[in-house]
Formats: sequence, structure tokens, C-alpha cells
Amino acid sequence: MPLRHLDKLFHPQSVAVVGASGRHGSLGGLVLRNLLKGGFVGPVMPVNPRRQSVAGILTYPDVASLPVVPDLAIVCTPAAEVPGVVESMASRGVPVAVVVSAGLAPEERSRIVDLARRGGMRLLGGESLGVLVPAARLNASCSHLPARPGRIAFVSQSTTLCTAVLDWARAHGIGFSHFVSLGESDDLDYGDMLDYLGSDPETRAILLHIEAIRDPRSFMSAARAAARNKPVLVLKAGRYEGGVPSESDAIFDAAVRRAGMLRVSDLGELFAAVQTLARFRPLPGERLAIVSNGKGFAAMAVDDLLAAGGRLAELEEPTRAALDALVPGGAGTGNPVDIGGDAPPERYRKVLDVLGRAPGIDAVLVLHAPAPVASSLEAAEAVVEAAKGAWAEIFTSWIGEEDVAPARRRLEEAGIPTYPLPSRALGAFMHLVNYRRNQDLLMQTPLSAPEEFAPDAESARQMIRSAQARGERLVKGPEALALLATYGFEGREELTEGAHELVLAMHCDRLFGPAILFGQGGGGVDLVKDRSYGLPPLNMSLAREVIERTHVSRMLEGDRDRAAVAMDRLCLALVQLSQMIVDHPEIAAVEIDPLRADQSGVTVARARVHLTAGGGAPVRLAIQPYPRELEETFPLPSGREAVLRPIRPEDEPEHHVFLSQLTAEDIRFRFFGSVRGLPHSQMARLTQIDYDREMAFIATAPKPDGKGRETLGVVRTATDPDNERGEFAIVIRSDLKGQGLGRKLLDKMIRYCRDRGTRRLVGQILADNGRMLDLAQAMGFRLEPLPGEEVIEAVLDL
Repeated sequence: MPLRHLDKLFHPQSVAVVGASGRHGSLGGLVLRNLLKGGFVGPVMPVNPRRQSVAGILTYPDVASLPVVPDLAIVCTPAAEVPGVVESMASRGVPVAVVVSAGLAPEERSRIVDLARRGGMRLLGGESLGVLVPAARLNASCSHLPARPGRIAFVSQSTTLCTAVLDWARAHGIGFSHFVSLGESDDLDYGDMLDYLGSDPETRAILLHIEAIRDPRSFMSAARAAARNKPVLVLKAGRYEGGVPSESDAIFDAAVRRAGMLRVSDLGELFAAVQTLARFRPLPGERLAIVSNGKGFAAMAVDDLLAAGGRLAELEEPTRAALDALVPGGAGTGNPVDIGGDAPPERYRKVLDVLGRAPGIDAVLVLHAPAPVASSLEAAEAVVEAAKGAWAEIFTSWIGEEDVAPARRRLEEAGIPTYPLPSRALGAFMHLVNYRRNQDLLMQTPLSAPEEFAPDAESARQMIRSAQARGERLVKGPEALALLATYGFEGREELTEGAHELVLAMHCDRLFGPAILFGQGGGGVDLVKDRSYGLPPLNMSLAREVIERTHVSRMLEGDRDRAAVAMDRLCLALVQLSQMIVDHPEIAAVEIDPLRADQSGVTVARARVHLTAGGGAPVRLAIQPYPRELEETFPLPSGREAVLRPIRPEDEPEHHVFLSQLTAEDIRFRFFGSVRGLPHSQMARLTQIDYDREMAFIATAPKPDGKGRETLGVVRTATDPDNERGEFAIVIRSDLKGQGLGRKLLDKMIRYCRDRGTRRLVGQILADNGRMLDLAQAMGFRLEPLPGEEVIEAVLDL
């Protein structure tokens, strides 16, 4: 359904209130008063068959009687009347409606969604509090409080939590760009909101309170797209089931990390985290140095940091030597750096001059407790001065109340984050660290899997079908080892001396589908609960991240008594299982326990594979995997055989080489300007695509020296969430033109977009790019000059 209708939801030119009332305490009366009191400048049209006017405004007996079709309708009628109202609005062509009415039965909710979709109308709700867009003077809600204007968008399903947040935010001076109550989320849901708000220039950050997700794949696609543009923070309850940590919640955590979002535990932390992300510069790393005028608070800070998964910076020898000359008694040679309770302001400045520019340090936390012989304000002034020349991020905790209040004000005036307690400061720092880690999952260049990993998918498929034909839902023993062997697993029952016993499994979550589990295995696994999860498809880098989130990963690094395990082989084991799940949706669960790992490799001792019933519904992945079925070959006139396939994250290094081989003219034709080179973050966006909503086909061929493959050309399309319009771009390596490769790539993209139901393919071409204009025209595109620009728009209706 059209996402463009959300413009009408958030910026309507006219509003109808169906069920408007003058009765005090009624929903229709509250919504109407909020619209008028909020200062909405467009027509407000009350609909009430029993009143001639409401709040001094002429009413209309029904939707059909309205003088114009409203951009937005708000439904406040009794539940029994809602289906009829929705049907009349859809027939009239109303683009979007908010259903405030409560008490609809499940079958009624399903019916109104069907009625709306037939008429191309979007619904928010039912049982929605409504929407508030303060900058547009829109309060289309039944909230008892208005919202302040701001740059934060808040989206929640809970009406009670929405009212509580509005109350809390007003008391704390927090404003919103958009405030959205999804209610029952029968139609519009989190994915729609993320798609709209992720590209909204007035929204700096998106805050989500989640109770349930209807469409996990849509949610993940929208979340990953939005999180590339701005911070997305998530608050969700349900961490425990029956008093123990919930597996579903741990998988939800994995989904949040994979999408580049940040999860928080309560409302206070939610708003604190968004303020932290706004106040701090992006961290280049996460190595923290701590400076303190006392050992007690420094020791507690270290405990808090390590407990939260943070990392103390290791001071290099030149840094330690410089500090040793500044701090009495050798206290400056370690981290934390104790500068002494009587430290004068100059000592603060000189120590921060060293740490703020030292290699291996990304941020410095300065702790200060009031001392009888030192001025807290003068110490703050010294920090302000030192921060001006620091490379590292400087943040502070001036501990206390009245005595340190002037110092805190001075730090805040200078733009240096300051907190009343070290734990609060470290909580803010860990928000930055965790956000950075999750963003890295979006932007990293994955390690390539070994070339020898070549799964025998057909043999595995035959084994699975044979078991299902026999009515077997569980494959175990030698048969399970044989099935895993088709994906490169080595089975061995005998125990190697010194091998670590681990567990590797796939559990199917009721919401996000298959999730890969890794952790400590053997007899103690149920006691230790040392596990982490990752959503397939996994590559080598994502697999390593899953492993490194467990405690047992530290043991796998080796010590005096045990050699380090072959980590690449262990990561490959997770990739092997992930690929097996992707290729065979008939696999419902897998348990490999123990998986044994040592310095020589990885072996499977015991395994169980659970299958769906023959003909049963396949397991659906939350993230669209690499579409291997779209690969094809294309012979070049030179005799080389090119492979045309979707781009993969692993293609980033070769993509840098490809762009470096383009001529200046081809660069201008592709990027409409001069580009010397693309940074990693931008190149990651080009190679790490969401196959659900964008596509890039590359042509690759073996390098002339036989060492690997090279990229010859690429065509890409970004499609809007409604699948109405796909914008394409194409570039062929400058020395390979005239071999039919451009035509072949563009034809492949046209066929792909047509198959997925995209309605129109559009590309912008510089007017002097004659070769590309000829190709587009030859392939059926209309060429339409853009007024006032030296650009031609090529349009193909599919």
C-alpha cells in the first residue's frame, strides 16, 4: 500500500472528525478540541448525523456529504459503526484514517483493513491515541496533553505509555517532530513509520516502544535502512519468561544489533541515550582512559565499565612516561590515572593534554570529587581548556551537589558532557559504544569464506526429502553427521585432548524465524547459559561477532595450558550452518552439541536435525538472503565468461579497484561530478544492500593472472517501499565498453524489476552522455528533459 499517504497523515491540508461530539469526556469531543486548540490551519470538518454543529463548527451527516475529500480522517465512533465508516471513506477516496475507536473484535479489525485496502486507504489503529506533529500544528489525537516541538520521533503501540511519555517529556522539556500511537497496528506498523521517519529531514532520532511486531522482514528492512541515516533506539519489555532470561528476547536483541539500532531498558534510559548521541561526537573507537582525583571512585568506574562490556585503554610506553613525570608517586603509569586529591588545576590540564592526544585512546572520563584544598570550578576550567586541543572525546563526572554545581554549569556551557555520578557517565559512554558496535555490523567489510567451502546442496536436499518421505521429523546419529557433512562439517565422536566443547544450534523463533545459537557446550551448558544469537544469513565477520559476545570466547583465545582454537574454522562452522538453513527451509531446528574446537579445527561429535513435515510450511528468514538463483553467465566477445550476479558485501575491496579504473568522464557520468574515491561507509552502502528493497547486479570475470575475480560493471536500482518507482544507475569499466555488457546488465535489471512488480524504472542521465542515452532509447525508455537542468530522465513503464 502507498507509503506516500503518510504525508497526508503527518501534513494534512484538511481533516474530518467522524464521530465529533460536544459532549465532555467523549473521544470525538477531545479530538476536535485538540485539533482546534493546536492551531491546525486547514479545514476541520466534523461528521455527526445527530448535531447541526459542534464547537461552533457546522457538521455533516456522513462522509459522503463532506464538501471535499479530506486528507486525513479521524474515526471516533462506537466500534459497531467503524466498518461502515471505513467503507464510506474508502469509497470517497480518503487517503488515510486514524481509528481512535476501541473495542473492535478481531474479525471486525480484519474487515476494516480489507475495506481500506480495496480503496487504497491506509489505517492507523484501531485503538490509537492518534498523531501529533507540533511543527505542523497538528494534534490529531485524544491525548490530554499536547507535545512540544522538537527533533525526536516517538512511536508506540501502547496508548497508556504514550500518555505517560507525553507527560514525562513535557516535564523534562523534551519535544517531538512526530508522536505516533500505532494502537493495534492492524495496517500501518513500525516498518511504515521507520520508512517515513528514516528519510524525514525534521527528525534527528527515532524512538520505538515495541510490544509486538507483525511483519519481521518488513521491520528489519525498514530498520536497517533508517538506522543508516539516524539513531534508532528501541525499548521493549519481556526480557524474562518464568523468571529466567527469555530466548525470544535474546533473539530480539540480536535483531536489534543486526539492524544497527540501540536497545535500552527503560524510559529514562531511552531519552538519556538519545541526548547522549546528540551531545557526543561519534567515537572513532571504544578505548577509554579514566582520570580521577581519588582511587575509590576510579575503582568503581572500572568495575562498572567492565561489567557493561566496555574496554579500558592500554597506555603505551611514551604515554606512561609522560604521565609519570606529571603525577607524583608513579600513579600515572596505569589506567585509571590517579592525579591525587590535592591536584591543582594545572595538573588536570597537563594530564589531559597527554591523554587527549595519545595513541590508543578514544575517550577520556574525568572524575572529580570535592576536595578541601582544590577548587572544583578551577579544575573544570582546566578541563575546558585541555579539551580544546584533544583528539579524544572528553566527558566528565563532577560528583556531589551544591559544591560542584558551578563547575558543572561551566562544563555544560563549554559543551563538555558532565554527569553527577560515574555510573551515569559510563552508562552514556556505553550507549555510544554499543551504538557504534551495532553500526559496525551495518558498515563492516566481511571476511571472505574459504574458497574450499563449496556445499553440496543437492545431496543435502535428497537426504532431507528422503527422510520426509519416510515420515521422519528427526534426523540423528550417523545420518545427521552425513547431512552436515554436505556442508563441510567433519564428524568425529572421539575426544581430542584439550578440545573445547561448544554448542552450535539453530532455533526457530516464532517472530524472527531461524536464529543461530553459539555458546559453551557439554554438560555445563544449562548451568552456564553462556550463549549468543545471530540471525542468518551470516558471513565470516558476523559469525565472529556472535562468537565474541560469549564469555567462552575469551577461553578460546588460549592460555599457558591451551593453544588458541582455529578461530577462522570456528567462524566458518557458523557460516556453514547458516548457509544450510538458507538453502533448506525444511530444516526446523539443528542441535550440534558438542561441537569440538581446538588449534587444528572443528569437529562434530553429536547432532540432531529437526525437519518440517513433508509438504509443511517452510521456515521464513527475517532477513532476505543472497538470491543465488539470480546468477547467470554471459560470454564476452573476448572469450572470457562473465558471471552476472547480485552484489555481496564481500565485493567491497574489488569494488574500490573497479571505481579506480574508471575514467574521469565516466566518473562524472555516473556521479554527476568529480569523485576521487568513496569512503568505507559509503562503499559499504553500495555493497551491503537489502535484497528486499534494492538490487545491484555486477559482472565479474577471472583476472588475467588467474588470481581471483575482478568487477567489470554494475547496475543498481533503489526502489521505494511502495515498489512504485525504481531509480537505476549503471556503469561499465571504461576499457570494456562496446562488448554488450551494458545492454546485458540493464536488460537483467529490467527483467528483475518487472518480475518483482515494480511499476516504473527511472534513471537520470547527463545530456552529454550520448552512449547511455542511445542505450536507454534502444531499450524502450522514454527520454524526458528536466526543465532548467542539463539532465535527461529516462523512464520505462514496466
